[in-house]
Amino acid sequence: MKRSWKQVFFLTAVTTVAWALMWAGPAGAQDSRVTFMNRQREIERELEIDLAAMEPSEDVFSLEWGGWFTGSYQLFHDNGTISGATIVRGVHERHLGSYDLRLWGRADFGDFAQVYARMRMEYVDWEVGDSLTSQDHYLDGPNLDRGWVYFDLRKAVQNWQGRQLDWTVNTRLGRQYVEWGSGLVLSLPIDAVVVGGEFGDWRLRGLAGQSITSFDNIDRSVEPAGDIAGRLKRDFFGGEIDFGGFKRHRPFAYALRAVDRTRTPVGAAQRYSYDSWYFGVGSRGILWTPKLTYSSEFVWQDGEGYSDVTSGAGGNRLEDIEAFAFDAQMYYFPGGNHRPKFSVQYTFGSGDSGRVRPSDTINGNIKGSGDYGFNAFGFRYTGYSFAPVVTNIHVLRLGFAFLPFPEHKSLKQLEIGADVFGYASATEGGVSDSSAGVGSQSLGYEADTHIYWRVTSDLSLVVRYGAFFPGEAFLDDTSRHSLYTGVTLSF
Repeated sequence: MKRSWKQVFFLTAVTTVAWALMWAGPAGAQDSRVTFMNRQREIERELEIDLAAMEPSEDVFSLEWGGWFTGSYQLFHDNGTISGATIVRGVHERHLGSYDLRLWGRADFGDFAQVYARMRMEYVDWEVGDSLTSQDHYLDGPNLDRGWVYFDLRKAVQNWQGRQLDWTVNTRLGRQYVEWGSGLVLSLPIDAVVVGGEFGDWRLRGLAGQSITSFDNIDRSVEPAGDIAGRLKRDFFGGEIDFGGFKRHRPFAYALRAVDRTRTPVGAAQRYSYDSWYFGVGSRGILWTPKLTYSSEFVWQDGEGYSDVTSGAGGNRLEDIEAFAFDAQMYYFPGGNHRPKFSVQYTFGSGDSGRVRPSDTINGNIKGSGDYGFNAFGFRYTGYSFAPVVTNIHVLRLGFAFLPFPEHKSLKQLEIGADVFGYASATEGGVSDSSAGVGSQSLGYEADTHIYWRVTSDLSLVVRYGAFFPGEAFLDDTSRHSLYTGVTLSF
């Protein structure tokens, strides 16, 4: 594809800036693993939305392949735990370079069946001493990132027999990204079979699957007898139904079961198990005008899990889980060449005042008391720097984004946006950042900004920056800053 000198200039400028940022100066410190992983999920989710969506081919048979490479640099601060439970003052800074290659292939059989596979290989390059693991530089992969087969009965009948069914059943089997409800309880890649059906205005889905064990566990307990935090071992079973018979609203309801397959290490005094049910209701749709959209979801969590064996007399005990969460968001699209977008969102996850660690077994729930802290496997964007998990927290977000140069040929797909967050804990118990929790529920606020630039059809630039200003709950009120910049080349 031939490019003008202006396009070449912009490509050169973007690449130079990005690689200069990647090799920025050194520093050293430590960050909360939970916060870091939540920040990584936001980056990964943007890639999932932007690059993985592909329409099936209508040809009798087609075979396609491609991939993308992302070179990125991250700088982030924290003033959290440094060693064990010791909280220190001062801002600690980390640097991370990442070189991520993904290769995919897809076979379409008409528009009714599809086979898809994607490989991921990443070179991780921490500044010396900054790593959250024992290695500063390592190659991760090649690994199976996604791999599934898909079949749709209605499209197959139309293709084979030329008639249109007024109902359908479809299925997707393999390693895939699954969101249940609006993603508040489950938003992860898992190995699963998802069966769907459409019957008039009703849509149904069923799920049976298991987590990818290389993912981090939501329980970050430091168990001397064996690894608990480093492996996510859950089975998922669920059903979901939504109704499309209303003109402006699409309500939904679901149930999801998460069965913990974590094995208690031999010789451990503490036992581990956290089996949970999630029952959710919500709705998506339009409010008053098509320019104003909304999404809302309420979740009740049930089940049982072990309390901290050291929190009272006697041996290990299973305690009942009684928790809930809520999320509501609205987007307003006024229209126009600049495509402005305004958003407001409130997210809540219940907490337990007795928990020091909101998601862990050790320093978790106290013996003889119900567990009121919400814990799940979903995701919400809760800020780029603080990035708390949705447990024992209130989060309010106000956002705005627009295209500043819609008439400029090279810059017309450049988006600039900003978000402001306010945080408070639901109880005086711990939140996902262990450096908080000194007798106040005021967690602070954050300001984020981003630049998304689709330079050409196969080259994009992302820059994200967040500044978190801790509240009274933190021992140290020094502000924390996080920067991400990445260049993605698709081929």
